Amino acid sequence: MRMLLFSKETLSSFQNVLKKLSIMNVTLPSVSIGRRCAAMLCLLLVTLAARAYFDVDGVRYEVINERKALVEVAAGITYAGDIVIPDTVSNGGKDYSVVSVADEAFICCSELLSVQLPATLTTIGSHAFNWCSRLADIVLPEGLASIGEYSFCYCDSLAAVTLPAGLSTIGENAFSWSGLKAVEIPEGNVAVGNYAFSHCARLTEITLPDGMSAIGDYVFGWCSALPTVSLPEGLSAIGGMAFCNCTSLTSVLFPSTLQTIGRSAFHGCSSLQSVTIPASVTTIGTSAFSGCSAITSVTCEGFVPPVCQGAIFDAAIYRDVPLSVAYGSGDAYRAATGWSNFAIVDDPSALLTLPSEQPTVVYDLNGRALPAADTTLGIYVVNGRKVLVR
Repeated sequence: MRMLLFSKETLSSFQNVLKKLSIMNVTLPSVSIGRRCAAMLCLLLVTLAARAYFDVDGVRYEVINERKALVEVAAGITYAGDIVIPDTVSNGGKDYSVVSVADEAFICCSELLSVQLPATLTTIGSHAFNWCSRLADIVLPEGLASIGEYSFCYCDSLAAVTLPAGLSTIGENAFSWSGLKAVEIPEGNVAVGNYAFSHCARLTEITLPDGMSAIGDYVFGWCSALPTVSLPEGLSAIGGMAFCNCTSLTSVLFPSTLQTIGRSAFHGCSSLQSVTIPASVTTIGTSAFSGCSAITSVTCEGFVPPVCQGAIFDAAIYRDVPLSVAYGSGDAYRAATGWSNFAIVDDPSALLTLPSEQPTVVYDLNGRALPAADTTLGIYVVNGRKVLVR
């Protein structure tokens, strides 16, 4: 029987085709095989490869599940202008649903202006629109669940995008260095990757949902136009360098649920004027507010000083700015690492007074609920903050 010997390069090419088709359990022989078998194998590979990719109206697609008739927008073409991707495309008399955009599908398409995505789309792969510097218009469909890492990184012209309600994952650096002016994270348990919106120099507004439990590392770092931040109730942790070098940031409102402020979280926020740490905070990372040279007011509302994992302010702030603390807690702060370098003020006039529209329930310092009408002279907890009744 006449034999054919496949070269290593040929075998590797065949194997790559099979991998593209998700046939991962096939091992091609590295020894000679019969001529007829080789011809049949070549015919099979050519047929499968032909079915794997096809172009419709200038857009390339790859079959990712033949049985379910699913395709994704594939890499391999340089796109320009306005691109429309339909919900379904046809090839060889068969209709396929478009469910994803592949990794790097539109990477470095510098003349791409707009993309209309299909309602059937659930996934945008990593680097999918990376370096599309003129992309200005893209609407994310409601069924989209995942945005991959670096998907819209360096999209300088992308000023606005609406994140859909069904979104569950925003990958690392997904919108970093983009032209976004506003960000609204949808309700629900959305996982936001590190650096997701970092270096967005035009970003002036962020809206985060109540119940969001954590902000990761560097997520809004270097957003130099961001003026104010109001963090939602339910938030318990702010990651390292989460808002570092936001040089226009003048104020931050922390929620009563916050427990941890990460290392260098607000480092380099040179316009920040005041810091009020809620009573709920237990740990503050080193250099959390270093480089915040404009601070003129620091207040800690908790009776127990938060644990500082090193110096959290610059030496000039410790020297020149007094620390206001809850009345009666001054000695605890004077003995605490990270706070003892301040001139500490625990004057009762620094405490809040009970609001005129009294809540139904307040708490004493032992955590016992009391009707507001039963409060006498003393200190209580209302809405997570200590107040003075006098």
